[in-house]
Amino acid sequence: ELGAVACAVASNVIAGSAHLARDDIVGAKPPLERGHDLAQMTNLAVLRTLADGFLGSVKARMGDLAGGTASWNEALVRAASMGDRYGEASTRWQRARTVAQQDPPDWAAALVDLDAAVALFEQMEAAPALARVLRDRAHALRGLGQAADAEASDVRSRAIAAEVGLKDFAAR
Repeated sequence: ELGAVACAVASNVIAGSAHLARDDIVGAKPPLERGHDLAQMTNLAVLRTLADGFLGSVKARMGDLAGGTASWNEALVRAASMGDRYGEASTRWQRARTVAQQDPPDWAAALVDLDAAVALFEQMEAAPALARVLRDRAHALRGLGQAADAEASDVRSRAIAAEVGLKDFAAR
């Protein structure tokens, strides 16, 4: 019934998340804002949750930590209200990546969110996302000085990536 508008919502949120994955914060902002607005207009709550979670990272990384926190919190409340495990996991993952990139990094806070995201992605058997979150988890563990746990997370991450053929792990 929504046709092309629904496709526009998804394509904008996916484009924004791809920019965010490449740490292109400036490039992520416009499609995520469009995706958020279209999701709100069309009442596509799941995509609005993802857009809010990703926009939280954009805002925080552009210097608006309060705005980022508000977006993350809104996304997490919405995800919980509708049982959206993917939205929750993705929001926690992006929030973890953001706090790990602060100066100084908050490795402990990042690890809390990464562990929650790992558990959710495992439950959903979302192997590509799980591999990427485990890679970020290994980085956070190294930041906390937990080298053995970091190596175990990294090994598992690379094994999953190889199993599903993730190209972004080839050079690592």
